Amino acid sequence: MSNLTSKPLLTALIADDDKDLRDLMAETLLELGYAAITVADGKACIEKLQGDVPVDVVFLDLKMAPQDGLSTLKMMHGFNNPVRHLPTFMLTGFVDERLVAAAKSLGAADYLVKPVDQAKLRERLFTKVLTPIQIADQKEILTTIYFEDKNILPSLKDPQILQGFKSYPLSQGEDKWVYVVRQEVSPRAVAAMPPDQQVSALAIYKKEGKGWRCVWPTWRQYLAAKALGKKAGSGILGELGIA
Repeated sequence: MSNLTSKPLLTALIADDDKDLRDLMAETLLELGYAAITVADGKACIEKLQGDVPVDVVFLDLKMAPQDGLSTLKMMHGFNNPVRHLPTFMLTGFVDERLVAAAKSLGAADYLVKPVDQAKLRERLFTKVLTPIQIADQKEILTTIYFEDKNILPSLKDPQILQGFKSYPLSQGEDKWVYVVRQEVSPRAVAAMPPDQQVSALAIYKKEGKGWRCVWPTWRQYLAAKALGKKAGSGILGELGIA
């Protein structure tokens, strides 16, 4: 597997009224492969989300002033564009179960207690968001795989379900992966596509127990692609019976 390049592959937006915490989180995220944009309140966060710089994940302080995290999340949830589907983590100095439940009901991915521990941050990103490390690994794999095995997906019972697609199995240590790519495009071509186009051309599965779990696209990425007007439902997810 490849190491990350020095250039961050994803961008995080941090909204917190504590400058020291913003700066510390930005440094931590940079070590994990994320460029960081920092703002001091929810209003500035919304302005950034409406700007020209694409954002991949958002961190919102629940208690910041004058516009707090919950109000900001409500505004994000009301957008009729991919912003409403961005993975969003709430930041809190102490756990208020009522506020955490309210945030999750509005689509928050999870919460993190301040000061944020790097190991916990990494774990949340790996489980809730496609990480830069995964993206770097996938691009390397997709440009180098050249073999096919259509029996690699035992949990997809209909053998015709892969008509029009090629599957590329891969073992990396103890991990087993399979890449399902449209017949008419090469893995190298898919690797060069932006993520919103990859949603219709590529699915990535990881072996878990007796079956396979789809790890790309994630459900949020699929919804975001649909919100952009891409025909994701008639793409690979639809044809594999996942949409």
